[in-house]
Amino acid sequence: MFDMVFIQPGTFMMGSPESEEWRESDETLHQVTITKPFYLGKYPVTQVQWETVMGNNPSHFKGENLPVGYVSWNDCQEFLKNLNQRAKTSNFRLPTEAEWEYACRAGTTTPFHFGSKLNGRQANCFGKEPYGTKRKGLFLGKTSPVGSYLPNAWGLYDMHGN
Repeated sequence: MFDMVFIQPGTFMMGSPESEEWRESDETLHQVTITKPFYLGKYPVTQVQWETVMGNNPSHFKGENLPVGYVSWNDCQEFLKNLNQRAKTSNFRLPTEAEWEYACRAGTTTPFHFGSKLNGRQANCFGKEPYGTKRKGLFLGKTSPVGSYLPNAWGLYDMHGN
């Protein structure tokens, strides 16, 4: 039902340097070590996956291969509880913030796994306010099918927006 990617343990720099554009005060650059391997979904959870587990689809933009939207942390916890019951396991969980950033970066040190510029060509985002470039890009105004953009070096898709 879910394509999962195995993530090896490792050490990385979490946060961002003080010189980084749009940096927030709570993004202090610091070393973090992930000590245990874990699995992460290759793609965001799709609406059909959500509906199979939860029996509903709260998304505004509808489509089987679109990511589920308009879900809270509590909704995700209920999804995971139901998924674990269906799979007769307790292994499905959300990643920690450190695990997510580690997996998203995939060994890179730039703001995005694909470099230092974001304008809607590399991920589904508000390309009319580009990051790291003056070149404006796309703004679709809706979600894209999961896997529409290139994966990071570890094979994870849509880590920078959809």
